[in-house]
Amino acid sequence: MNANQAHRISSITTLILVLLLGATAAVQVMTPYSFMVSMIHQADALSHITDPIQRNSIGIQECAYDRSLDRSLDPRARVFLVNMLGETNAPKLGVYFFMRNYLFPRDIEISLGTNLVYSEKGFEGTPCYSLAVLKSNGFDDVINCQTRQVTELTSRGELR
Repeated sequence: MNANQAHRISSITTLILVLLLGATAAVQVMTPYSFMVSMIHQADALSHITDPIQRNSIGIQECAYDRSLDRSLDPRARVFLVNMLGETNAPKLGVYFFMRNYLFPRDIEISLGTNLVYSEKGFEGTPCYSLAVLKSNGFDDVINCQTRQVTELTSRGELR
């Protein structure tokens, strides 16, 4: 290979590198722009939906479910969530926090008694799966967080 061929290969390699870097930079510059255009289109679509449950169903499904429960549960109902305690259920803690927010002012509990303790492994407390015990402790509804089944214990807990 002579010096002229080596120079040509070096020039082509440099050109390819410059083009690749330029394309990478263009993608990085365009990505935020594309994201913003996408957000503008989504905001426009959402602006035409007046029902909060329908709006949430486009975004975070948990919010839509909790809003629908809010519409159907008596505001004075006491609600017990089963399958929320322990390390294996720690990934579902967001469900508990969302429900406490969306179902306010209702009393939402995941443990019987006052011994609920939070750690890096989730909540520890007293679980209860007996509907009779929950009813005798003043709960109106039981929600199974795995199946989303709502069980009505009292007339106050009846879904509207």
